[in-house]
Amino acid sequence: VDPGFITNVRKKLDLDQREAAEIFGGGVNAFSRYENGKTKPPLALVKLLKVLDRHPDLLNEVRAA
Repeated sequence: VDPGFITNVRKKLDLDQREAAEIFGGGVNAFSRYENGKTKPPLALVKLLKVLDRHPDLLNEVRAA
């Protein structure tokens, strides 16, 4: 997946990298590494971000899970 996609979805959801890591896991530096292309994000995360890109209103449900 394009690292820019991860950045764009995170910003669309109005999350900083720390908040994104708290919600989606991966550790404190995970989103920095994903967005810089240093680490490939897990496929499950990519699929979840694709759903949230189309349905950002579902973020609250993900947060509550």
